[in-house]
Amino acid sequence: MSDASPSRIGRAVALCLALCASAMIPAAYAQTPDIARAQAMAAPHLDDHPLALFQTAITAFDADARAESTFLFYLGQKRWRRYIAARPDLPPDQDRALLGSLLDVFGRPLNEWAFGDIDWLVGVLQAVAAYDAAQPDPMTPRAVYPEAQAASHSDFAGFIDHVVENVDDIRAGRRANGLENRR
Repeated sequence: MSDASPSRIGRAVALCLALCASAMIPAAYAQTPDIARAQAMAAPHLDDHPLALFQTAITAFDADARAESTFLFYLGQKRWRRYIAARPDLPPDQDRALLGSLLDVFGRPLNEWAFGDIDWLVGVLQAVAAYDAAQPDPMTPRAVYPEAQAASHSDFAGFIDHVVENVDDIRAGRRANGLENRR
């Protein structure tokens, strides 16, 4: 039997992703109290369906813990999208519909606030990527769904890159729509 078993390869890929993702986080941001609180709020729900992260994000947002809510929202979204991608036969009127509804109803006000400081938001997104890569995902295990895991990390990195590359357009669009640019 080869040393390159699927479980060894999966662990190696996960370690590599975690190290690469953690290298992307600005050191000053990774240590902020908001991120530490958000990670503590996420930890009890990592074994649950990603909906639990959304519920915690909504509660945090309603309590004016907007930074923590943003972290939880994007972590929940990343994990839920991966869960759905790994299971193409899921009925469209269940997980897909619920996620879409939550993204529309809750995602809109959260993003209106979060995109007000894009530099800050990019730091949060990078922290989400690193945290997700470093934590197990029992709902979509890396060893069982390596393609979904890889696509999830790649898609999220692409989203971060898109935000960074379009920062001026995003800020201009916000101004044109009467939304605040805090920075």
